[in-house]
Amino acid sequence: MMLHTQMYQTSARMMMYLGLFLAMILGLWGFSVYSWIYSPTTKTFAEYENLMPTEQVFGAAEKVAVAELPGSEITDDPRETELFNKKVEEVRNFLNKYKAPLAANAEDFVRAADIYKIDYRLLPSISIVESSGGKHLFKPYNPFGWGKWGYPNFTAAIYDVSRGMSRYYARGADTPEEIARTYNPVTPQQWSGKVRKLTAQMKPL
Repeated sequence: MMLHTQMYQTSARMMMYLGLFLAMILGLWGFSVYSWIYSPTTKTFAEYENLMPTEQVFGAAEKVAVAELPGSEITDDPRETELFNKKVEEVRNFLNKYKAPLAANAEDFVRAADIYKIDYRLLPSISIVESSGGKHLFKPYNPFGWGKWGYPNFTAAIYDVSRGMSRYYARGADTPEEIARTYNPVTPQQWSGKVRKLTAQMKPL
């Protein structure tokens, strides 16, 4: 009887140790899976700043991060012209109407559009469609739904997307309908219709 009791106790201890061992293995495996799934995949603002070259634009006091520098033929600062100031006023009033944070970047929109030779009304309109003018961002400081990355600030985003949009223009896609085929191929008619209506709210200067 005593022998049976000892064997039972030994078996119970072995089962207990085996259970603890399995629990430890499962715990480590679970932690590894959790860490892999929830590990951060987006870069910090500082990391983006390190990736993007910094250059002064038109000799402005502030420096902005842009993915590609403007052409060397750009030498004059257009901010002294009446036309430039009218465009800035149009963009600022348009974005203020929607209480959009990007209203503070009205001058950036016009300067970038002049550099890359695109319609100055295009990006402000796209920003309303994609993020309500910077209110709802899917990535840091990316109000245009452009790519899958963020930016260190709105200024960097405006210049980078303006540069990218100039490539659309270069291949003949210079209307909301033509741009939508690549920019938003899922609902191109709906997207281009919204952009066109918003663009019409600013004067074609």
